[in-house]
Amino acid sequence: MPAIADAQPRVIEVCTAGELPVEPTTNEVAATLYVIQKGDTLSGVAKQRLGSANRWPEIVKANPGLNPKKLRVGQAIRLPTAVK
Repeated sequence: MPAIADAQPRVIEVCTAGELPVEPTTNEVAATLYVIQKGDTLSGVAKQRLGSANRWPEIVKANPGLNPKKLRVGQAIRLPTAVK
């Protein structure tokens, strides 16, 4: 067991409703998890979280196998964080 002095500090991300923090892996672009809420659409989530409803295909690309017509309340999806 490492000594406390050897422990690496961790950054804790503060999230708003519907979001969960995600740490990127070495081969992954930084992303945030978003939890689908009642009434959400990918274009609505893209507009609210990414700044443009037209960015919904980026959400699909970040979530292989995601069907935009079959979103479920409570489903966690990845949101790209890169600003375009």
